[in-house]
Amino acid sequence: MGIVKSRMELERKPMSKEAGMKQFISKFIERKNGHVDIFLGIVLSVFLCLQAAVIFMYGENYYLGDFETMSNDDVKYVRSGQKLIEDFELYYSDADFALGVPSVFIMPGYPLFLAVFLKVFGHFGLAGGLLAVRLAQGLLQTGVIVLLYRMGKKHFSMGVARVVILIYVLYVPNLEVPLLILTETVFTFLFVLLLYVCFEAVKTKRMKYYVGGGVVLGLAVMVRPTVLLFPVVILVIWLLKKVTLREMLKYTLVVGGILAAIMAPWWIRNAMEFNRFIPLTLSSGNPFMQGAFIDYDFSEKELYFAELPADTDSSVVDQAEMDAGKKRLWDSWQEKPLETIRWYTWGKFKELWYFPFYRVVRETVPVPFHTVNIYHFLLLALAALGGVMNCLKGESNRRLKLLLPISGIVMCVVYLPYFTCSRYFYPLMPIVFLLAACGICSVARRLKQLYDKILRSDRPYVPG
Repeated sequence: MGIVKSRMELERKPMSKEAGMKQFISKFIERKNGHVDIFLGIVLSVFLCLQAAVIFMYGENYYLGDFETMSNDDVKYVRSGQKLIEDFELYYSDADFALGVPSVFIMPGYPLFLAVFLKVFGHFGLAGGLLAVRLAQGLLQTGVIVLLYRMGKKHFSMGVARVVILIYVLYVPNLEVPLLILTETVFTFLFVLLLYVCFEAVKTKRMKYYVGGGVVLGLAVMVRPTVLLFPVVILVIWLLKKVTLREMLKYTLVVGGILAAIMAPWWIRNAMEFNRFIPLTLSSGNPFMQGAFIDYDFSEKELYFAELPADTDSSVVDQAEMDAGKKRLWDSWQEKPLETIRWYTWGKFKELWYFPFYRVVRETVPVPFHTVNIYHFLLLALAALGGVMNCLKGESNRRLKLLLPISGIVMCVVYLPYFTCSRYFYPLMPIVFLLAACGICSVARRLKQLYDKILRSDRPYVPG
């Protein structure tokens, strides 16, 4: 009885500062369960309030182009969505509308997304419909927080889960991007959802996750076709985990079949309209041509491409631009082979991540660009640290964790032949957030170990 009483008395004693700090670090960093849902709920509530405030304060008339000249992608997407509502036909460029020829310049996913909200909220006018679009994109942006949290909690640690959502909320471009009527928000949500499903599929080998992966991949391709090469990432992970060939074929057939079923209406439509098989789009000519000019020096562009009349069929323009890009690439290779290699590797890769995708229209959130840029670089450095310390160390699931850096590398390589900029890197930022959270938690764990070691070394010797 005396022993029990003494233990209870010890438990009631106040903790020392050293013990309190150790417990705080342990609870925040290590794999602990406990009031985590409350923490997540607070973060979600704060982000939702901030997102709604930004949309209502700055969303009106937040466009890259204008509706009179149709001078940029966002206003063209809106026009495409309106055309879908009227005729259920997909048009995009000025030439498409002038010639009355359906477009194969873009994938139909985002115009369909716009059309749903413009139709449902059409009685509020165009402004009301686009406000609904921006609010929906804000909800998707908030959904990314939940997905990152769950990935961090299930596959890394509770500390990573908490840190990654804090990093996400503090990254100001996440509040601004939903204002844009562009594919970024919808595609980012689908891409992060794809990462989440792939983690579960590879880890559990359960068919339902591969089915879900096929569905999400199909939807993502319908928004932005570059993600079609994402299965290369899964193939690499399979090889690292030594998945049998029989299992690979089984899962590939399932995912491929679902992907084909989702893409089939698009393929049929293209075959009926253009009398040939067009699996994705005919729009790679312009970004390929622009990417062929080293350091984006377009001073000699007129030597390779003469502007065609505005009413020229977009597929004709695309082929002319592709031919011009090939010629420019060949000339560059002949004249400056080392510069060409540098440009198509480090040069374009740097263009992807060097700046955050922020303040692309005008000033909104009162945070200076250079402050966001510093935070952006800090996250990139921490992500590199996290990739090394958490994905390459000798854990049982380290091969699974390689899914994140391999995904980032593959998706970056996909863009290298074309024009690259921060807009295309933005959907990959959730990978950076997760790896940066891993880096922060790894440093915190090592500091905790060092702190414990110092405490033990300073502890006075007590004779037995």
